[in-house]
Amino acid sequence: MLGLGNTLVGGAPTQAFVDPSSIASLRLWLKHDTGMSTASGETSAAGDIDNGDQIITWADQSGQGNDASNSTAADRPKYNNNGATDGSLEWAGRTKWYNLDSNISINANEDFTLVMNVKFHDNAVSSLFGHDSNNFWRRTNASTFRILCSDTSPQTDFTEGSATIGSSSTFGSANYYSVMIVRSNGSTGTLTMYVDNQNNGDDYDNKTWGSAGADPEATTISNIGAAADDTSELKGWVRHVSYYNEALGAADRANIFTYLSNIGS
Repeated sequence: MLGLGNTLVGGAPTQAFVDPSSIASLRLWLKHDTGMSTASGETSAAGDIDNGDQIITWADQSGQGNDASNSTAADRPKYNNNGATDGSLEWAGRTKWYNLDSNISINANEDFTLVMNVKFHDNAVSSLFGHDSNNFWRRTNASTFRILCSDTSPQTDFTEGSATIGSSSTFGSANYYSVMIVRSNGSTGTLTMYVDNQNNGDDYDNKTWGSAGADPEATTISNIGAAADDTSELKGWVRHVSYYNEALGAADRANIFTYLSNIGS
């Protein structure tokens, strides 16, 4: 008899999806309202972080110990709760970012998946991940995302017709989107973007965003919320970041999107 929460796959018990840690390829997880700390010692675990506190470290929950932090007070995102149950971090004024303790180095022809749950302040350029001018993932306007994996390959734009990713300058639960980029097929390097925002806004449900691109080149990620240190920073609120060293399939994508649609609400 299988235990509670298990499913039978190929004759062996496999743990059912609970959260991103249920996926074995998880290598980075900056979890909503978890693992955050201030320079003066307040922590998510103690529950003593106040609205507007600068968060010096957002600790990785994947077990890899790859925390996100910024040693400069003026450059740190701030905790934003404001009486709601949101528990997000705000990147304000395009002057905030995090550095990862260890760069994520993705080899040429290596599959990967990146995920962020984000709400944008406006429709100007906002970078989600990056390392330098040759390695970044950013939103260029309300309808287009742009990815560059290395300086030897062309930029890939993802635009879904007249569909847009909304923005709002007001803190709250609406207008959060989960965006996911998946690279698959090894040397082909097929890049596919998916957008989901169940329970608010435009009601995109695991929507393929634009046409698939191709970029099998090696790439590096060292920054969260910037294309590089103090460059093309994000302006908005972030509730989740995760990275997987495989191309997640349809079932895992759906599970992650469902999980993210239920946080901060």
